[in-house]
Amino acid sequence: RSVGSVWKYSNVSVIGTDVINATITVDACYQAVLAEFDADAATDENDNQTLQAFFAPKIAPDQSLGSSNRNGYIQFTIRFWKNGWTNPAILNGINYSHYDIDGVHGNQGYWFRETGMVKQVSSGGIVVSANSPTELTSYSCVTGSDHWIGFAGTTCNRNNFSRYAQVGANFKYPILQSSVTIRMGYDYQNLPAAGTYGDGAGPRLYASKFECFNFV
Repeated sequence: RSVGSVWKYSNVSVIGTDVINATITVDACYQAVLAEFDADAATDENDNQTLQAFFAPKIAPDQSLGSSNRNGYIQFTIRFWKNGWTNPAILNGINYSHYDIDGVHGNQGYWFRETGMVKQVSSGGIVVSANSPTELTSYSCVTGSDHWIGFAGTTCNRNNFSRYAQVGANFKYPILQSSVTIRMGYDYQNLPAAGTYGDGAGPRLYASKFECFNFV
């Protein structure tokens, strides 16, 4: 699970006679650790194991959180391949969905929010959407020349893995793509109260999925 690790997923889709495979590369770990790469056995809000079709890592801060504000993320690049592992699959209309972006706000004086972002493509124009009404807030940053766009959760912590629309986001790519780069992370802010602190974080479960797409 270290930076540079590559995981292979065979037969993630079939389009016509072509089999689509995928690799997921761990690009970076910033103030966060990847506790589990893909938690297939995790359960949803109804205690059903439904995550086999999702990319569902568990991510935690790399240290205990206390009186100082802190944020971090794990960065992944997901690449698509056609009929093997050497021929990139150039896809049109990629829809990437990130589920269960929630948060924790306790009486210990802290605010822990999960974050989900994608790297803006060179031409821009990724359609970023959330449900109406939503529990999410817009969240973005710039790293070097890369622009990242997405959402952060609020103060409602939902049980297990939640597919409720209020904590889900969708990213639709306007141009042909053979890969997407994403960040799953956290934003922690200390809110002074009673002189005590707590992170409420632990390894947090994240979940994402690609919806329909087509070949060029």
